[in-house]
Amino acid sequence: MSLNLRWHGLFNCDVDVVRQEVEPRGGVYRLMSRGEDGKFRTFYVGESQNLQERLVAHFFGSEPNKRLRKILETKDCRFKFAYVDTEQRRLGVERYLIDLLPDLVNDQTPEEAPIEVNLT
Repeated sequence: MSLNLRWHGLFNCDVDVVRQEVEPRGGVYRLMSRGEDGKFRTFYVGESQNLQERLVAHFFGSEPNKRLRKILETKDCRFKFAYVDTEQRRLGVERYLIDLLPDLVNDQTPEEAPIEVNLT
């Protein structure tokens, strides 16, 4: 199975931006940091039934993942997101992205079967 997602933005990792740009709906997201070459690369992927709430939790300083928190505090970071309607699909997309992308700081990998998606 594969999905063609509509990825939104390359937004600043900021609570006010999240509240303005992200609806409180289910979906998946990619946190990205700028490398020395100036290009943004994904360092974390996630899913949530409420993207707005989850992204605010990452950016408001209550992030328990120490590696993720350090990157958010010290690097130029951005995020992209896509709305995905069901939990099964969200977990499958998250699994696919974790399997596909190198050097992620995710602590856990969903057991759901991967669902292939576009990255752009």
